[in-house]
This record gives sequence, structure tokens and C-alpha cells, in this order.
Amino acid sequence: MTETTLLVNLTSVALSLTMLPTLQFLGLTGLATVRGASLLLSFALSVYFISKTVKIEINGQTAWKALASTTIMTIAVLATEKITYNNLFLPLYVAIGTAAYTATTRALKTLNKEDAQLIKEIFGEKTAKLITKIIVQQH
Repeated sequence: MTETTLLVNLTSVALSLTMLPTLQFLGLTGLATVRGASLLLSFALSVYFISKTVKIEINGQTAWKALASTTIMTIAVLATEKITYNNLFLPLYVAIGTAAYTATTRALKTLNKEDAQLIKEIFGEKTAKLITKIIVQQH
């Protein structure tokens, strides 16, 4: 397992080093792109190696609903930034993104009772009750 972790990390670092020349042209955007590509590669390789040991099942419908929620959240935040951009408004952007994601997740009924049970196991009874009341659509 240590060798696998080392391989994943070394591959990620190699990708980052390969993409370093983009920093000349893109500046901070390039830095964010390099970091994002590195994280994405690490995630993909981790899922690949873990799937060789543990059976991983991805619910396609839930994945598409989560992607839709994320897309709508991104559009809402970018639209707000276009209207009124200021570094001091970062908390506003976070609040708008959270509200958009929560509303879309709830409207699309992305999470179900099994997800609510998992939330309860992770966060505990009190916190899970609040989270599920806000996000999980009760039938």
C-alpha cells in the first residue's frame, strides 16, 4: 500500500512539474490549473487503485444530479461576481453558492433516506437532524 501511495503522489508531482511552464502565461490562473489537475489525477489514481481492492459503485443518477447542482451553484456565484465583484463580498459569494447548491440538491431530490442515515452516522444525531431537514427531501 505504501508503494501505491508513493506512486500516486509522485505522479501528481510529476504532472505539476510538467505543467510549470503554464505559470509564465497564466499566472495565478495557471497555478490554480496546475493544482486542480494534480488533485484530479491523484483522485483518479486513488479511485483506480482502491477499486482493485474494494468494489466501488457509483450511482449514475445521483452523480448527474450532483453535477447539475454544482453547475447551477457555479453559475449563480459567477453571475453574482459579474454583477458586483469585490474581495470583501467573499462571504456573500459563499452564502449564495451554498444556498444555490442546497436548493438544487433538494429540488432534484438528490439525497434519499439511506444518505440521511449515513449523515447521521458521520455527524451524530443532532447535526444530522438539522442537515437532513435542510437538504434531504422527505417523502
